[in-house]
Amino acid sequence: MRPVGDLNVLNGQNSQGNWFFRVADINADTRDGVLNSFSIQICYKEIIESPNACGVITTTWNGSTWSNGVPLKNVVAIFSGNYSSTADLEACSVIINSGANVTFNASHTLIVTNEVTVNGTGTLTIENDAALRQIDGSGINTGNITVRRNSTPMVRLDYTAWGSPVIGQNIKNFSPNTLDNRFYEYLFTGTTTPTAYLAVANVTSTNFASGKGYMIRSANNWPTTPTIFNGQYSGVPFNGDLSVDLGRGYNLLSNPYASPIDANRFMFDNENLVGALYFWTHATPASGGVYPINNYASYTLLGGVASAGGGPVPNGTIQTGQGFFVRSFDFGTASFSNLQRVNASTSSQFYRTSNHEVLVDNLEEKHRVWINLNDTENAYNQIMLGYLDGATLGFDHLIDGRVLDDTKPMLYSLVSDEKLKGFFTILIRLIIQLLMDYLSHKIFYFNNS
Repeated sequence: MRPVGDLNVLNGQNSQGNWFFRVADINADTRDGVLNSFSIQICYKEIIESPNACGVITTTWNGSTWSNGVPLKNVVAIFSGNYSSTADLEACSVIINSGANVTFNASHTLIVTNEVTVNGTGTLTIENDAALRQIDGSGINTGNITVRRNSTPMVRLDYTAWGSPVIGQNIKNFSPNTLDNRFYEYLFTGTTTPTAYLAVANVTSTNFASGKGYMIRSANNWPTTPTIFNGQYSGVPFNGDLSVDLGRGYNLLSNPYASPIDANRFMFDNENLVGALYFWTHATPASGGVYPINNYASYTLLGGVASAGGGPVPNGTIQTGQGFFVRSFDFGTASFSNLQRVNASTSSQFYRTSNHEVLVDNLEEKHRVWINLNDTENAYNQIMLGYLDGATLGFDHLIDGRVLDDTKPMLYSLVSDEKLKGFFTILIRLIIQLLMDYLSHKIFYFNNS
């Protein structure tokens, strides 16, 4: 048997698609013989692509164009000229040369697998609602960057829960016109405001501690009309895993990164110690040094609940620079990691104040309704009723949220003697009780949202 044509013409042809190979026994070129057997052996070579190590390929921005194309996740991005982002940018590492000014604008993220290096007079600025998100926690950053974070509008004497995304930011320089005795740490041993909040000693020589939250009052000369505070941090961007000590009770933490973090992932990573998250909003001002209603917004895996004074409902993202409270069941540590970090486009919300991945997907199947308690003078609080697969009749850790401050009139649920302010699941059980206190003579109004 011999081929009718030269098979070499098939060399180099695309192997995709359907190929037909016709065989016949040729007898004196009449092709009428009998074919008793036939076999064919197909040989191929598998080519496995091995990506280049970080540093093999580089591309340089000269102020107008990239020398080797827009960087990819295995390409080093070098900035030798000024750059202002128009979209997300990804690279395996970033080098900013002296004299180059690099800015990432709102909703844009600089995604870096390894380290960021800022040389000499070079600058990297992460604008409000932008982000620097690093993948590998072992990357060691070099050089200072600037991170900008705006507060929600504040009035004089308002407090905001802050934290720092950089190493080396002095706490007094962050808000220089705040009185020295109005920077506070929170002590888990405290049971009242005077015993829980401790003024930071020597603020002029104290830097923010990564992952720790601070309550900072607005500048002493701040306007009495709502005004945004333009916070600005300067220092080496924090990267990698972090453990923050927790005491039994309430603790004030903060997002340690120059990017938002996912609240669900943070809660899963700390599920043995941490339940609900609480965000100080200060939506209603104090009167005579006392807040008339509850100013904490809350969040669990079921969703978010606004503070009594209204404002945004927590959406599952903890913003850059955001301080927040957790209630720890015991002594231990809260864990932060790069796996919790997300892009800037996830959320712009900021407050003044494995199996898990499968479970997160299942959490998308939620059925919820929010109920507000008001009278003719005040809005007292909001609760959320929800249905969620996997909930039980008892207190469900990570789903139900305990009351943080029960000294004010409020609507809550009572489960196993636990007052649940923000969240409770309904599985044949729904007990709503009104804490009327001294306001029992008033008329209350309910509305759903």
